[in-house]
Amino acid sequence: MLDIEAQPPGKLLNQNTFYWGTLNAVGEIHVQIAVDVLCSLAFAEVYMWKMPITAANGLDDRVRPFYQALG
Repeated sequence: MLDIEAQPPGKLLNQNTFYWGTLNAVGEIHVQIAVDVLCSLAFAEVYMWKMPITAANGLDDRVRPFYQALG
């Protein structure tokens, strides 16, 4: 088993985008997820497209402000 150093919280995140499904009149739905490796805290955003910018948006909009508020 691989032991990964992930202290402090927010230092190491696992991030992925996956296809969720298709909605009528909307189209494809994709989910962008980031999980804190230390404590398994997860952040998720739903998008109608799969583009690299969605990964950056999720980190900038939700993850970074959360950890900055904690100090």
